[in-house]
Amino acid sequence: MVDITELQKKGFGSHGGLQHTVSDSDIHPIGKRVLVYKMRFGDIKTKGGLILLDDDGKEQGIHPRWGRVYAVGAKQEDV
Repeated sequence: MVDITELQKKGFGSHGGLQHTVSDSDIHPIGKRVLVYKMRFGDIKTKGGLILLDDDGKEQGIHPRWGRVYAVGAKQEDV
């Protein structure tokens, strides 16, 4: 078994895929897509004490997730 730190030194990410560095002008979302970074998953407690539950994968639907919008596609109207 290969140590993950050895792979990271060779440019591989923690998931085993190659890491690439891109500049800000290299990535543009297409159509209605939204590019988001710093996504946070899991339960969130607001300043007011409300607890927003994470998506449990059941039929009740998807609960809010939080992240920062980096770029919005030209056809996106909801963000």
